Amino acid sequence: MRTKNIRSTAISDKLAIALFIFAMAFFIPEELYAQIGWEDPGPAATTLYYGSFSCATGADTIYYNQGGYNQPFYKYTISTKTSLQLASNPYYGPANGAAIAWDGADYLYSTYGATGSNFSRYTISTNTWTSMTAAP
Repeated sequence: MRTKNIRSTAISDKLAIALFIFAMAFFIPEELYAQIGWEDPGPAATTLYYGSFSCATGADTIYYNQGGYNQPFYKYTISTKTSLQLASNPYYGPANGAAIAWDGADYLYSTYGATGSNFSRYTISTNTWTSMTAAP
């Protein structure tokens, strides 16, 4: 009697799932995206690099950074498919591992990434950045 190798089955299942996700991401016709409610958001205002981050603040706005140690910071409005360049973070340009989070009100908090411990806060209503106590 031949026994089934459980480990090879698990690996082949994972491979099948990975191939399915790849196919879904790259080979779905645009018509299908429209049927499920997805649409082309249009191009970003700039080339995005490693370390770029983004954060949604409600149903119509996404804030994002260029990444790659560059400082440009943008607000993207989904309904109009437009980007507006905002005040750049004067303290650093984000790198690998950079992140941003919204507090649900008027602030976005950003970390530098890479090996840095820089931490800053963006105030949405005034379009300004403030340096915060370094992250541990």
